[in-house]
Amino acid sequence: MTGRVQILSGKHAKRWIHFNESGIVRPTGARARKVLFDWLRFDIKGKTCLDLFSGSGILAFEALSHGAKSVHCIDNDVNSCKMIESEAKRISEVNISIQCANLPNVSVKSFDMVLLDAPFDQGELFKRTLAWVTDEKIVNMGGKIYIESSSEITSLEGFYLLRSKHISQVWIHLFKRVESE
Repeated sequence: MTGRVQILSGKHAKRWIHFNESGIVRPTGARARKVLFDWLRFDIKGKTCLDLFSGSGILAFEALSHGAKSVHCIDNDVNSCKMIESEAKRISEVNISIQCANLPNVSVKSFDMVLLDAPFDQGELFKRTLAWVTDEKIVNMGGKIYIESSSEITSLEGFYLLRSKHISQVWIHLFKRVESE
C-alpha cells in the first residue's frame, strides 16, 4: 500500500512524494516540517545533509527543495530505500543518495546538518544513534542537528539548543554543534 505526503515549499513545492505505507514509516507531519524549515530558511542553502531513518524521505526532499546542496538518506528498510530512489527520479532530483543500512555505526563522512527522526517506540536505538552521531563527529563544526522525539531534550553534549517546540505528540529540536577552541 502506498501513502503520499506533500512537499510544502521551495523549488518542489506542492509535489507529492509517495512512500510505502507499511505501518513502520511515520512521515514528519506538515506542521513540524513547516516549523523546521522556517527555522532553517536562511541556513539550509548549499548545505550537505544526512537524513537518518529516512522512511518516506520527506525531510530529505524538503531540504533539497529549500536549496540543500545534497542529502544522503539512510534507512534499514529496503522497500523504503527503493521508494525514495524512485521518487527522486520521478521528480528529477539528482542531489540525493540512498543507503540501505542498519543504524547506528554506518560509515559516513561528516555533514553540515543531520536530520534525525528515529522510530519513537525504539528508545534504545534512538539513544545509540544519537550517541553515534555526537561521538563520531558526524555533524561538522558549527553544523546543526534536528531531532524529533516523543519527549523534550534540553541538552546534548557538544551542542547547544537553538530551538525546540512541542507539536501534538512530537517534540522537535534544533541543536548547533559547539565550535571547538
